Amino acid sequence: MVSLIDIWNKVTTALKAVLKNKYPTIFITSSLKNSLPTSLPCVSIRQLGNEMAAKDLQNKENAVISTIEIKTFSDVDLNVAREMMGISSDEMLKFGYERIYGPEEMDISLTIFCMVSRFRRLVGGGETI
Repeated sequence: MVSLIDIWNKVTTALKAVLKNKYPTIFITSSLKNSLPTSLPCVSIRQLGNEMAAKDLQNKENAVISTIEIKTFSDVDLNVAREMMGISSDEMLKFGYERIYGPEEMDISLTIFCMVSRFRRLVGGGETI
């Protein structure tokens, strides 16, 4: 049996808890790709990659490169989207991720403000966050 190293669920669960504490009505999803959220404020947390970075002599996965994209959406103003991204970024850094892209403002609508960042980290087998 192949065991996949994947901490995405742990990361999203912890990040959701922090964001819900600050924004109790926030909509958090992982299914937004090229569409707009159905409820605001919103944070989209998507895993972009989980490539194998190392294997052992039995060809079992030893480490992966985890890449996560976070988008924040607000219908109030860009400062709210920035604040949500700041909270998200701080949490990702606590989890050992580095920001490899952003934060950058996205022009998606005249009434919805959006920020996007991407984060990456090397995850070894047996690691926890």
